[in-house]
Amino acid sequence: MNFKITGRNLSIGSSERELAVKKLKKIEKMLTEIVDAEIIISKEKINFVVDINVKSKIAHLNAKERGKNLKSTLKAAFESMLKQAKKEKEKIKEGKRKREKTEVLFEKEIKTEKPSSTPTLYYSENYTMKPISINEAVSFLENSEDPVFAFKNIDTGMFSVVFKRGENEIGIIEFKG
Repeated sequence: MNFKITGRNLSIGSSERELAVKKLKKIEKMLTEIVDAEIIISKEKINFVVDINVKSKIAHLNAKERGKNLKSTLKAAFESMLKQAKKEKEKIKEGKRKREKTEVLFEKEIKTEKPSSTPTLYYSENYTMKPISINEAVSFLENSEDPVFAFKNIDTGMFSVVFKRGENEIGIIEFKG
């Protein structure tokens, strides 16, 4: 972790540095790994201004507080930062919960579904909007387990789809307009 504490119009004491490091460790536990942390403490007439920027692999957090007492202002800024970290961690947990629920529902549907004459709907996220050639698209399709690959054709500028037909055949659909 890159840690930087800066004092503008004042000198930072060791007790403030220790407090900052202690509070950062709490935040680091929530965000797993902090890449960069910067604390700027400035004195404006009678108020102290504490600005904290923390960058981690999960999120970028920022807190700014004003107050008459340096330690209480520093604590308030870290409390704000801690709330943000909790919120980010909860978003990640919630996202994982949603994915787990959808995967379980999908598995249950497959198990309870009886064979019928209706076709099976297949959903694929295998596509690219970066213009590529047909040969590159066919190469992507051959290296993928998906039966289709959608792309923007570099030669025509149109949206195209290549798909597997049987074992050794590949088809292409180009959308015009």
